[in-house]
Amino acid sequence: MTSKNKMQKLAMLPIFLTLVILPLISHFQEYRTNLETYDWQSADAVYDVDIFLLPKSMILCVIAAFMLVLFIGFKYYKDGMLTETYPLLVYALLIGFSTLCSQYKYFALHGGQDQFESIFVLLGYLIISIYCMYSIRHEDSIRLVMYFLLIGAAIIAVIGVFQMLKLDPLRSKLGQALMLLGTSETELQFGQPLGRVYATLFNPNYVGAYVCLTLPCAVCAGFASKKIWQKIVCFILAAALLIITFGAGAKNGLIALVISCILLLIIYRRKLLARIKWLIIGCIVCVLLLIGVDAVADNVIVNTMHVLYNTLTAESTASTRTIEDILTKDDEVELVMKDDSLHIKYQLLDNEMVVFDLTDNEGTTISYETNDTKIKLLDDRFSMIEIEPCVVGETYCFTVYADNLRWDFSNQVNDGTYYFLDWANKYVKLEKADSAVFTNCPQLFSGRGYIWAKTIPLLKKYIFLGAGPDSFQMVFPQYDYVDLAYEFAPNMLITRAHNMYLQIAVQTGVLSLICFLIFYGMYFVKSVKLYIKRKELLDDDPYLFHIGAGLFVANFGYMLSEIVNDSLPVTAPLFWAIIGIGIAVNSLISKKYPVIIKEKETALVSEDKVTETKMVQPIANKKKKQSRKRRKQQL
Repeated sequence: MTSKNKMQKLAMLPIFLTLVILPLISHFQEYRTNLETYDWQSADAVYDVDIFLLPKSMILCVIAAFMLVLFIGFKYYKDGMLTETYPLLVYALLIGFSTLCSQYKYFALHGGQDQFESIFVLLGYLIISIYCMYSIRHEDSIRLVMYFLLIGAAIIAVIGVFQMLKLDPLRSKLGQALMLLGTSETELQFGQPLGRVYATLFNPNYVGAYVCLTLPCAVCAGFASKKIWQKIVCFILAAALLIITFGAGAKNGLIALVISCILLLIIYRRKLLARIKWLIIGCIVCVLLLIGVDAVADNVIVNTMHVLYNTLTAESTASTRTIEDILTKDDEVELVMKDDSLHIKYQLLDNEMVVFDLTDNEGTTISYETNDTKIKLLDDRFSMIEIEPCVVGETYCFTVYADNLRWDFSNQVNDGTYYFLDWANKYVKLEKADSAVFTNCPQLFSGRGYIWAKTIPLLKKYIFLGAGPDSFQMVFPQYDYVDLAYEFAPNMLITRAHNMYLQIAVQTGVLSLICFLIFYGMYFVKSVKLYIKRKELLDDDPYLFHIGAGLFVANFGYMLSEIVNDSLPVTAPLFWAIIGIGIAVNSLISKKYPVIIKEKETALVSEDKVTETKMVQPIANKKKKQSRKRRKQQL
C-alpha cells in the first residue's frame, strides 16, 4: 500500500466514525445540571444522568478535532473555496458571538440538560460538514463513504427490529454491562416501553429522523448497484428501516418520509414509468411486508397510523378547561374563567382557623359550605371549583382544585402578598406568557403547538445574537404554570423547542438561522438543477447521479422532520455529514459531466451571439456616426 493510499484511508477514518460509530455511542454519564437556582427547578436537582446525548456530544467533539487536524494537515482548502462554505463561516462567527454575549455561559460552554449542544458541538457540526465537502474528491471515496453509511444504517435497523420483537439488545446483560462500564451502577432504567423502537437514538422520534436520512440513500444505492445481490441487500435495508419507523411510532418522521418519497418519485419518474410492472410489484411486496410485520408486532403499524390521525386532528383544551388564567395579586388570588372571575382572599386567625372571602367580578360575595376539609362553592358559575386549607411544611396555604388539577397558594410567606407554590416547592408569582401564531392550536403535533406559540414571541429579543447555545430551557417561559398544566402536566419542564429552526433562532439568533437556511438553500437549488431538471444525467445512469439524488432526498426529508424535532447529537452529526457529502457529490458531477450540464446553455448562447453580431453591431456603428456628426455641428 502506497503512502498516498494510506493518507486517503486515514482521511476517511473520521467520516467512518461519524457515520457508523457515533450513532451507537451509549454510556451512563452523570453530570451537574446547574439548574437548582431557577424557580421552576427543584433545589435537589443538582445532578442528573444521561445515556445517549452527553456521551455522543463528547465523542463528537473528539472526532471534529481529529477532522480539523487532518483538514489543516492535508491542506484541503488550497484548491479554492466552495461557495457553500461562506454562510457556514458566518454561522460559526455568530455562534461564537452568541456564546460570548450570553447570560448563560455555563450552558453555552458545557451543554445543557436534554440537549448537550454546547458551542463546541455546534462548531463540531460545521467542521464535519466542511471536512466532508473538501476531503471527498473522487468517486472511489464516495463509494467508500456510502458503504459506511449503509453499514451504520444496517446496525441501527437490526437493533430496531430486535426492539420491536421485545428482545432489546440494550436491556440485555451484555448491553447494560457495556453502557455501565467504568461506573458503580449495576442496572439501568429505560424510559421507553418494551417493544417500542428507540435504537441508540435517545427517543423514538429521532429514529424517524434517522430513517429520513438513511432510507433514501439505501434506495438510491440500490438503483446505482450493478449486481443483483447488491440491489437486493439495499432494498431489504430500506424495508427494514421503514419497518422500524413504524415500530418507533415516529409519526412525524413518517410524514416527512412520505413527502421525501414523493420527491424521489419525481426524480425517478421516467425510469419508474418505463418499469411500471416492477413498480407495482414492489408496492404490493411492501404492503404485504407491512401487513406481516403488523401481525407479528401486535398491530404496531395500525396503532401508529391511529396515533398519527389523532395527532393531526387534536383539539385545544381551551374549550373544556374551567380556568383560563390565574393571577397572584398583592391582596388576592384571581381565577379567571370565560364569563367571570373568582376572587379569593383568606385570613389566618389566632386560633389557626382560616376564613375565606370569595367574590365575583362585581364584588358579590359567593357563599360556600364545608364538606370534610374542602369548601364547596354554592354558585353554579363556580361549582366546578373546590378550595381546601392546608399546611405545606410550616406554611399555611390553601389549595384550589379544578379539572383534576391542583394549585397551592399562600400569603404567609414574606411580605403578606399572595404567592403560588410551584411544582419545585418554591413560592413564585404567576405570570401570563405571550403567545403567537399557534395560540388556538396548542395540541398540534402532540403539544408542540403550545411550545411554538410561546417560543415565537421570544424571537424579537434574539434577532442578532440569540440567548446562547443550549439556553432554551432558561429563556422559555417555564413560569406559564396554568397553560403548562392544562396542555402537558403540572410538573412539566420544556427543555427544547421541538423545532430545529426555532431552536437555532432563539439560541444563536435569527441571523444565524438565516445563514443556515442560505447554506441549505444553495445546496437545494444546485441539487434541483442536477437531479430534477437534468434528465440527461439520469439517461446515462451514472453512479454519482443516483448517490447524489439519494443524499439530496435524505437531507430534504431531514429538514422536514426537523419542523417537529430538535437538533441533537443523535442525528444532527449524520445530517451535517450527509449534506457535506452531498455537496461534494454535486461538485464531482459538475466536474465529470460539464458537457451534459452546460450544452444547452452553450447552444442558446451561441445562437444569441449570432443574432447579436448581425443586428447589434450595425446599430452601435450608426450611433457612433450620429454622435460624431453632432460634435462637428457644435464646433
